[in-house]
Amino acid sequence: MPVNSDLTEAQVREFFTTLSNWGKWGPNDQLGALNYITPAKRAQAAALVREGVSVSMSLPLATQPSPDNPTPVTHLMIQTGAPGETEMVPLPYSADYFAISPHGIANTHLDALCHVFNQGKMYNGYSASDVTPLGARNGAIDALKDGIVSRGVLIDVPHLKRPRVAGAGRGDLPGGLGGRGTGRRLSGGRRRRAVCPYGSARTGEGEGTAGLVQRRPGRTRCGLPAVAARPQSRGLGLGRGE
Repeated sequence: MPVNSDLTEAQVREFFTTLSNWGKWGPNDQLGALNYITPAKRAQAAALVREGVSVSMSLPLATQPSPDNPTPVTHLMIQTGAPGETEMVPLPYSADYFAISPHGIANTHLDALCHVFNQGKMYNGYSASDVTPLGARNGAIDALKDGIVSRGVLIDVPHLKRPRVAGAGRGDLPGGLGGRGTGRRLSGGRRRRAVCPYGSARTGEGEGTAGLVQRRPGRTRCGLPAVAARPQSRGLGLGRGE
């Protein structure tokens, strides 16, 4: 993968301390930066609704293998409702089955706070050993069981930056996060979705996973200070286990 030459390894490691939210909301916190979305912020967001139009930000379930999708979604039909099928209940119906490995870059998903470790610990200092074969005891995705409701701000990075495809190694995203060039200032407690044309970046043929990852638009570690300076909730699926 490309290396950001403007940061040393020591500087990146320092971010784990200088930019850390660990302990900010108490030793038992399971939400992280989602704490910025307060009831007042949700009420403020609801008051802005004018048309009630819903817009999906998800990709279709990726059922076909590809260089960036080595574990495609398994979709099986249990029942189609066709004449002659043996039905489990005395009622014509259809039903299907999904098996999904959500992590990766092919399927839309939320990463739980237990997804990544540093020096044997996850967010807020919980031990990495809290993730077991049965799931996660801390930092699991079900901390979001009440949903995420706030104002959404869509940042069209290619439009701001002008090139057709935002390059992964150029750090395009951090500048856009601040609303620079838009005449607007983004405050905390809002969900920010920065759009980079990943669909365009993954259309290359025969280059393998490494090539796709290298050309993948999005945040680089250079942008971490800019993200931390503007309180925002991070997308958080690992399931809880006991």
